[in-house]
Amino acid sequence: MNFIYNKKRFIIFLSISILLFISLVIFDTIFVIDNSFKTIYFEITIVFLCLIPLANAFDIFVNVKQYKWYSIVLSLFSGFFILFIIELLNSNIMFAIFLDKFIFNLVIIYTLYLSMFCITGNVKYSLIISNTILFLIGFANYMVLMFRGTPLSLLDILSVRTGMSVAFAYRLSFNLYFLVACISFVLLSSIILNINCKCYNKYRLFRIIAIVCVMLLIFVFFTTNLVSVFRLDTNLWNPKDEYKTNGFLASIIKQVKEINMSKPDNYSLELLEEIRDNNYVEEVKAVNNFENNYLNENAPNIIVIMNESFSEMQVHRDFKTNIDYMPYFKALINSCISGRVHTSVYGGKTPNSEWEFLTNNSMAFFSYTNVPYQQFIRNESYSLVSTLKAQGYTTYAIHPWYATGYRRNNVYKLFGFDYFDSLENMESKLDFIRTYPTDLSTYKYLIEKFESKENGERFFNFTITMQNHSGYDIPGMEPEVFLAEIKNCPRVEQYLTLIKKSDEALEYLINYFSNVDENTIILFFGDHQPPYIEDEFWNYLNAEKQENSLSDAEKSYLTPYFIWANYDIPKINVPDISLNYLSILLLDVAGLKTTTYMNYLRNMEAKIPVITGHGYMTKDRYIS
Repeated sequence: MNFIYNKKRFIIFLSISILLFISLVIFDTIFVIDNSFKTIYFEITIVFLCLIPLANAFDIFVNVKQYKWYSIVLSLFSGFFILFIIELLNSNIMFAIFLDKFIFNLVIIYTLYLSMFCITGNVKYSLIISNTILFLIGFANYMVLMFRGTPLSLLDILSVRTGMSVAFAYRLSFNLYFLVACISFVLLSSIILNINCKCYNKYRLFRIIAIVCVMLLIFVFFTTNLVSVFRLDTNLWNPKDEYKTNGFLASIIKQVKEINMSKPDNYSLELLEEIRDNNYVEEVKAVNNFENNYLNENAPNIIVIMNESFSEMQVHRDFKTNIDYMPYFKALINSCISGRVHTSVYGGKTPNSEWEFLTNNSMAFFSYTNVPYQQFIRNESYSLVSTLKAQGYTTYAIHPWYATGYRRNNVYKLFGFDYFDSLENMESKLDFIRTYPTDLSTYKYLIEKFESKENGERFFNFTITMQNHSGYDIPGMEPEVFLAEIKNCPRVEQYLTLIKKSDEALEYLINYFSNVDENTIILFFGDHQPPYIEDEFWNYLNAEKQENSLSDAEKSYLTPYFIWANYDIPKINVPDISLNYLSILLLDVAGLKTTTYMNYLRNMEAKIPVITGHGYMTKDRYIS
């Protein structure tokens, strides 16, 4: 083994190590675990920082025999270091991961190293390629965390086209976690690249063994429950905490096994048919002649507005603002059916909310990483749309964004929508704020569609808005709403200002249909709460919550709803409802017929009034 001193490289990496040291001293919270500063972890890190410039001070030339041992040591070291970097990009510290989960993360990394070595036959290149892949995935998670407030999931990869369509609206901010991660990655890469050997491709037998090992690991992972040995946590209410306790890589790989649906215990078509035949005979007879029996000449027009990120954040805790940002909404809900919708998603995955509403199915039997629009809707599918079409309605969908987002252009056809208007064919008629179409111009477009319908046509419209989409630091809008007690929260104030504009647009919509002669019902609800806004605001909202309270955790999944009509409708008290039941309530209020499946769910709702992807609620408590 030969060492050739390189003074220039030593100075460069000494400077980088000093910069990293200063960052760690300033950012010492990185070593705080369970509210305690862990001195031992800080000391270990400082030792590594001292060794890094020394390791880079020499060009290292090794022979084949030495290369074997050097490669093993370097690979082991690299695995620990890249895990440290990935967790920094996850706004986490690897020392906080318990030993069994920590080992599983390392197994994932070393499996990738082996896989790359099988392809390249070169340890140095295998480590560099693998680490670069891991760093880029970690960086993608960092961006999603900054933009959405929830970590990257496996199926976000399928949504990359949709994500890119709104990516321009976000401004990426860089914190000290990111700075330390980038500096650490440069240092690790420099150490790996510093090894030199002329005999890289000599290990054919070892490569064969590596291939066998990788294939065996993959086989065991998919065919056994060995992963349970590592006791990976599941936190459906707060995936962000799950990622921190399991580690980012373990959480992602865990989703690989969860991505495909599995049959619930004791599930069978025969059992379903038995339940149907024993309990819903009359409904089945009616459904067999649906179009002839279910026509109702007094059927109202039905308009459903799923408003992007519309929520009442005071459901967490009361806070004061300079002006009331939703005065019309608060006055309106006192005179109509209203309450709280329990959603299965937070901060994103809008299509899961609309899927639950339109199909009456629940995300309760899916992993929170699943997106049914992308994975499962491949054939004509039952939905509220088909139910209303069978009762003589013409069905319209409006979404003032790109039609291909989450495959809506395909899914809506399979649901049976007669017409789908998207940004591509309505852009010229829209006004924009922060690059997104306003609620007001979207409602004006909806009204135009309503006015162009034929006389006597039964009109059903499902509209998804875009105005309130994150991020909330987009220039081009002067804030009108300001927090009175919490400072330095411009994202929150932009969001609340957008809600105020939604409130004004809602008043315009209701005023218009108040003067329409035809009976019309409007159902309005929010798809989920807003994604990432300032930590200072969240800390204030969460200050009075109990750590292990499911009811407090559920507050992040509540959005308001109301059902209004321009004629007299029954006043029904439904303060809490989940999205899979909401369209049944709508049809009941409208005096329309419901399907056998809806009738079954109505009976279930009497015992379980709320069921979502992270838990369910009986009459008196939440159950995970």
